[in-house]
Amino acid sequence: MNKLITTVLTLLFFCNINLVFGHFDSEIHIDKDKLKKAPKTQLKLEQQGKLNLKPFKVDVGFGEVNSFLLTLPKFRNETVEFELKSIEHRKKYYYPIIIKLDKEFEIINIQKDTIELEGDEVYGISQTSKVSIDTNTSYILITTEKKILSKRITYSYSSQNLMPVSTGSSIIYVPSGQSYMNKKIYFSDDPKFYFQIPNKNGRKLFRKEQGIFFGFGAFLGGEKLGKTQIGGGATMVLGAALHITGTSLVGRGEIGIRYQGSKDDKAENIGFFTAGVLTYQTKYVNLGFGGQYDFGSSITNTNGKKYNFVPQLGPKFLIEARLDGRLHLGVEYILMKEVKDKENRIYNGNRFSLMLRMFIGK
Repeated sequence: MNKLITTVLTLLFFCNINLVFGHFDSEIHIDKDKLKKAPKTQLKLEQQGKLNLKPFKVDVGFGEVNSFLLTLPKFRNETVEFELKSIEHRKKYYYPIIIKLDKEFEIINIQKDTIELEGDEVYGISQTSKVSIDTNTSYILITTEKKILSKRITYSYSSQNLMPVSTGSSIIYVPSGQSYMNKKIYFSDDPKFYFQIPNKNGRKLFRKEQGIFFGFGAFLGGEKLGKTQIGGGATMVLGAALHITGTSLVGRGEIGIRYQGSKDDKAENIGFFTAGVLTYQTKYVNLGFGGQYDFGSSITNTNGKKYNFVPQLGPKFLIEARLDGRLHLGVEYILMKEVKDKENRIYNGNRFSLMLRMFIGK
């Protein structure tokens, strides 16, 4: 079993490509009339995520390629910095040349970063550009070099090998060395960009989770029935998260299964649930409120008697410690004071859970 660990080992060779950094090329020219008519994408304060930009063909001195024109929001600070990430997808990578323009489409600065790819196949391979702008910058034109299109670079990263080891009662996986992975990547003018825009005061944003996640943990508490507790058991979840642009809020939806057995294999507690939560996110802690819907729940005691429960909806509260928006360890409380079985008996189903969630959105 291989688990990828983000370790960048090698990087790149340019196939004799000569890129120029940090100055204006004498042949650069801007067709202002064309830019005025070009499709524009308005960036928003506190925006995070991928944008579906509208390409247009333009040659500013690097060859006619698919390019993109962005309109900047208004910031209070004299200078701010935002993050542009160009993500490899389908073995294609768009090398961004970033041209900063004033309101009259005059060139302020041209930014060509050294290529330093990072990441892996799980979280994505990408290049991050830190773009500094001042109050004179109204537009950002993103273009690339036509002469490098379809040329190849090789990116290498490490893979951690895990070996199964039996402890007698269970199997654990232990590190057993590293192997190295190589990927061929081709320059393209078909991009996949990720943006992270600061707030109006220029405060740098922390990453908020986005995309698919999975998790595991356990439900604890609830009234005891036989040798198990109402709603208890180990649990696994699969869900998706969506950041609400311009806010510190992220909405989540998930579906899960829980199970608890016994040593004699006679008793079991099983059930399914869905949950929706709105979280308020800070750099280190998330606070959330939502609801959980339990269904398909049953308990079988050691005598073989089965208790089937009526589907139940209850509020959920959570607090999480977060690590870079990708790994969260949380405590949740689910309020289900009256849980009924199908024979109309009532139990106390209030409980809490310990959950570890891993976000794999790129």
